[in-house]
Amino acid sequence: MNNKNIIVFEKVNSNVLIYIFFKFYLKKKNKKIYYIYSTSKLSKLIIKIYRYFGFEFIKLKFRMIDIRNENGEIYSLIIQNKELFDFEKSYFKFLNLIVSENKENNLNHYVAKSIFADFVINKNTPFRLIYLINVLNQIFDTKKAKKECIFYIVNRPCLNLYVEYAKNKEIKILSYSKYRSQIVYKLIIIKIYIKIIIKSFIRKFNIFEKLNTSNNHNYKLFCERQYQPNLILNGEKSDLLWLLNSNFLVKDTLYDCKNPKEVSKLNKFGINTSVNLFSLDFQYHKIIDYNYIYSLFLKTDIEKSNIFYHLCNYEYLYNKWLNYFKTHNIKIFLNWYKYDSSHIPITDAINSIGGISTFFQPNFEGVPFYGCKLFTDIYFCNSKLSVFIDKKTPSHVNHHVITGCPNFMITSEMIAKSKEIRRKILNNGAKQIVCVLDENSAPDERWHTGDQLQKDNYIYIIDELLKNKAIGVIFKPKFSYGLRRKLKNAYKLLEEAISTGRCYVYDQIEDKSQKFAKTTPILAALSSDLVVHSHLIAGTAAIETALHGIPTILIDRESAKNSVIYETLNKINIYNNWPDTIKAINENLFRDKKNELFGNWKDCIEYFDPFRDNRGSERIGNCLKDLIDGYKKNLDKDRIIEIALKNYVKKWGKDKII
Repeated sequence: MNNKNIIVFEKVNSNVLIYIFFKFYLKKKNKKIYYIYSTSKLSKLIIKIYRYFGFEFIKLKFRMIDIRNENGEIYSLIIQNKELFDFEKSYFKFLNLIVSENKENNLNHYVAKSIFADFVINKNTPFRLIYLINVLNQIFDTKKAKKECIFYIVNRPCLNLYVEYAKNKEIKILSYSKYRSQIVYKLIIIKIYIKIIIKSFIRKFNIFEKLNTSNNHNYKLFCERQYQPNLILNGEKSDLLWLLNSNFLVKDTLYDCKNPKEVSKLNKFGINTSVNLFSLDFQYHKIIDYNYIYSLFLKTDIEKSNIFYHLCNYEYLYNKWLNYFKTHNIKIFLNWYKYDSSHIPITDAINSIGGISTFFQPNFEGVPFYGCKLFTDIYFCNSKLSVFIDKKTPSHVNHHVITGCPNFMITSEMIAKSKEIRRKILNNGAKQIVCVLDENSAPDERWHTGDQLQKDNYIYIIDELLKNKAIGVIFKPKFSYGLRRKLKNAYKLLEEAISTGRCYVYDQIEDKSQKFAKTTPILAALSSDLVVHSHLIAGTAAIETALHGIPTILIDRESAKNSVIYETLNKINIYNNWPDTIKAINENLFRDKKNELFGNWKDCIEYFDPFRDNRGSERIGNCLKDLIDGYKKNLDKDRIIEIALKNYVKKWGKDKII
């Protein structure tokens, strides 16, 4: 190692700083140290002291929105769309040597997805490390630079994969804290088994009343929650749209509530409930070969310790859900959240008792994302395009059922509310109303596209509103809670816009307990002449509004050129920034000669929903009814699915089952 090398540490703490002192000062090596983050006030103090010994510590500054490939696409999208798949493929070669494949469960896939599907916002994840390697590649231009870039990282599983990947970027990876990493994994594993021992003790001595398996034939469907058990079709989101819009019987439904208030509300409606399902005691069933697995725990190899940790988690979740399903006589599991590995042991648990796992698609996916990899019996998809993307992921789905988008039916109450908001805005001088749909963000712009991108969604259009008295604006935040924090000083600008009477913000009351926005984009869009979806890569809401015939355009600042939207939608409806978008709005909304293609999805909307009748939730619910009816007739699982799909084909066409 020479003094011309670029030295980068993933993180610096007191232990690492001691390591740096002995490695670089006493051996008279390069004292210019770059780092990603420091972990304590003590480490910051030590860094100041080290300056007297000739060290120069530089914290790397970067923004996710700036880390792009040669085509301008932000690299975080490329990692999700391609590189995590490549890493998993390489990892399976090693994993299959440790854990043999089993047709009865998806252990290997659970381990792999647990490792690779975590988000960049979380430290020590593959996503973050792959991303950081590309950050260094861009900042130091390692391909062209004559200096060698050495990246010191905390030791972790899959290290060899990262070393090889970084080598192709002209970056050398070295690890530290090897033994500490092994100890951390073992402590986590011990914690899991302490939980298991406590549960076994409770069961053995009957400290709490046990819940026994139900033997009656009142088979149920369990609906996984998003904590939005809204029972009224009023434009607010609900976990139960499929139930409210179909012939499925409420008495055959089970919903897990988070508080007694929800229990009372749902019970009055006729829905069965439980409260905080994971507080239940459970019978423990061994599904792993412990004689072999325990040997992994004793290994000092961090790879095997990591595998052991995930196998323990799998078995723990499997047993929790198996107990829950048996206790409540559940035969159908309905879910939507597929973005991590947690659904895999649930699918295996329901399958083990002859049940059926089902998922529906609430969000549009324009490209295959690693986190979208799904394991289920039946997947209710929006369109053939959705099936195409899902198979490229590739998911493990036995039957794709095309239902169209599971949207709200537009009710008279929704129309009345939207008309009232529109009337107020027009009465204050507006001639045309633009609805702006934003996205989620995080304040640290290193690990997310950041708050500034979201601030721009407000600043540019508000600036135009204050200059142009003919324009009105409706904002529909994805997360209304935290909007003030996100906008910072721009919040005063929003307040000024609201004071004109030509600006309205949905979900204006900030509610900490409400994790997700209550209002659907449809309700906000009904008052508008044009919808602007500010992030093409997350185009679900744009498709929903376009399906209702509301002119809709998209902004793509992330440069998601691989999205199927680019292949289907006319380019007049896609813009790269807000200034160009506002120019297009003025040219098409406030002039006599409007381009008829502006905001028009007529030629491509069938790619996203072949039905275009807003009955997706109804189709899902009625298909689920056919499934539960099969259990009431004591048919076996395969025969139940066969009959339900035949009924679906008879009503909606053979091309809707893939």
